[in-house]
This record gives sequence, C-alpha cells and structure tokens, in this order.
Amino acid sequence: MRTLTPRRGQRRALTEHYARAMRVDDFARLWRDAADYAGLCRRVRVPAGQTVVVPEVVDVAGTDPTLIVVRLLPGMLVADVNAVAPRLANGLGGARLAATALGTEYARLVLHRHDPLVEPYDVRDVEPDGFLGVTEDATDLALPWAARVHTLVQGSSGFGKSTLGYASLAPLAARADVCVAGVDPSGLLWRPWDELPNADWRVSGLAGGLADHVALLERLCAEMDRRLGLLPRGVDNLVPTTDLPLVVVLFEEMSALLRTADADRKVGPVLRALVARLLAEGRKIGFRVLIIVPRADATVLGPGIRDQCQLKVSFAVEPEGFRMAHPTTAGIDPDEHATAAPGVAVVTAPGVGTRRIRTGRLNYATYCERVARART
Repeated sequence: MRTLTPRRGQRRALTEHYARAMRVDDFARLWRDAADYAGLCRRVRVPAGQTVVVPEVVDVAGTDPTLIVVRLLPGMLVADVNAVAPRLANGLGGARLAATALGTEYARLVLHRHDPLVEPYDVRDVEPDGFLGVTEDATDLALPWAARVHTLVQGSSGFGKSTLGYASLAPLAARADVCVAGVDPSGLLWRPWDELPNADWRVSGLAGGLADHVALLERLCAEMDRRLGLLPRGVDNLVPTTDLPLVVVLFEEMSALLRTADADRKVGPVLRALVARLLAEGRKIGFRVLIIVPRADATVLGPGIRDQCQLKVSFAVEPEGFRMAHPTTAGIDPDEHATAAPGVAVVTAPGVGTRRIRTGRLNYATYCERVARART
C-alpha cells in the first residue's frame, strides 16, 4: 500500500492543525478547573458514580487577548458566563474576561492577561458622533445623539464625570442641527458658550435662586408642546433638522439642583414635574437629556428620573450606587469598580449591554478652546 506524502502547503496546514489541537487539549485542562470553581459545570450521575460535565472548549487562539470558543451546556446562557467572569479570568490566569454569543449554542470569550483599560488617552479634535470612550477590545463606543436615549452619568468627584461632559458637549458647539440647553449650578460649563447662539437656553449658578431654572424648564416644555403639535398624523417621532434642531438638555450636578428645589415646598414639586415631562415626553420630538450626578440615589433623584435614563455611565462609585445603575449579572464586580482608576467607567445601554470603557482626557482649557472655535 503506497503512502501519500502531503505537499508543502498541506504539511503546513496539518502542522498548524495538530498544534492547535494540542493547544486546545492543554487549555481544556485549565478550563475544566476554572469553570468548575466558577460554578459553570454540572455534576451528572452515571452508572459508575458521578461525572462532571464542562462547557466544551472548541478553539483557542492568541495570547493577550486570548480568544476562546466554547460550546455551552444545554440551557446555559452567555449571561451565565459573564456573571462569573471575574472568577473565570482569575482561574485562567488573566485579569479580565468577557463573553459574547455565537448563535445559541456557542460563546466567544475574550481573556485579557492585563487590564486593557489601564492606559489613558486624550480626546481627539474629531471623534465619532456621540463618542463615549474605548472598550476593552480597543474599539470606539459611540452612540449618535440623534439615536441616543436619555443619559445618566454618575461617579465620585475627580474620576471623569466633568471630563465626559466636556468631551460630549464640545463637538456640539459647531452643529447647526443641535441646540444645547440646560442647567449648570457651578457656572463653569457654560462660560465658553456665552457668545454662542441660544444663550438664553442655558442657566448657570444657584446663588440667585431657582426662578431662572424653573423658567427655562417651562420654556423647554413649551417647546416640546409646540413640536408635538407639528407631528403629522400617523407620525410619532420627529426627525431633527437645522430648522428644528435636536435639543440636548444638560443637568450638571443635578442632585444639587434638586436638593435646593426640595428645600422650597412650592418650587420643588414644580421643578421635578417639569424634569419628569422632559424625560417622559421629550425623546420622540427631538430632546435628549444628559444628567450628571455624584450618585444615582433614588432618595434624591426619585425612581422616575433614574429609570427614564436608559443609558447609564458609572465612574468609580460605591457598590450600592453601581447596583442601582447596572445589572449584577454583567460580570463586573461592584466592589472592584469602586476603586477603578479615573477615566474608567461602566456603560449600560440598549443594544450595547453592559461594558467597561476608558473615557478620554480633556481638560477645561482645551474644552473652552474647542467651544470657542465654533464662534468662527
């Protein structure tokens, strides 16, 4: 019987095939222990006693990150893997692990040996519309303003909230199809906007009382009513144009505004009712609300405000504050995130799920310069 010798290309393919098969076998031993410790295995009774059933490792590639494809056990979801991701990453000798679905039967796992969000970066002059940051797999996360839901940003002071606000607003200064409005108790955020159009849609400071703030919210709600009247029959969503621009309404340090309002029994309910209207009715007629607070506390915001913001961004915040904004099944440890570095945030949004990102650096002076360019 004659033995056929493979050609050079065939030999290379066979070598790579056997090398990968050996690697999968070696990794499967480590995977078995890690999956068992993480609680992803099942113990099944067989005639000989009991056996452990493990999600099967189908393929392994790369070093940092390592890409792993596993066949899920019947009834197992990718959410089950992500829920124990920190344990899995530790058992596999890595720092971070995230899983995504490959159909209904398989999952793709990305294992990072080191935290990929360690290195900071500067926000560029031109970023994608609605840019938020860079994900663990080094891709841009951008949610365009026109398609975005209302946004809630929380985190301890000095960890990136204001920087994200600067990076979000600066590109809007030059857009004729966007009207930037809102309230800033500190007054710093709106300073570079003084000479720009629609200055009467922005209010700064709390020293003069809340009359200007309430008047602005009433004006915004009146504009909502006007736009609702413009909707043709059979249409329930207004498409923004330069004549009817998208309105981005910012509430910087909103908890300070609400606490001040609540101190007045007459003003508090009125202001809260106006904010609730903006959140409940505004999106379909071209309003996008951006709220920035130290902590998404229901005792301050109220559940209605927090629940209407389906895009939530959390910088370092205490574990209870994290749990108020993000699902506990996402595989991100609230206690670990409480000590995250400045600029590292967790994002939860429709169509995105829950992901860690690194937001860019943009200091106040650069923010002012970029807004000022819109004047020319």
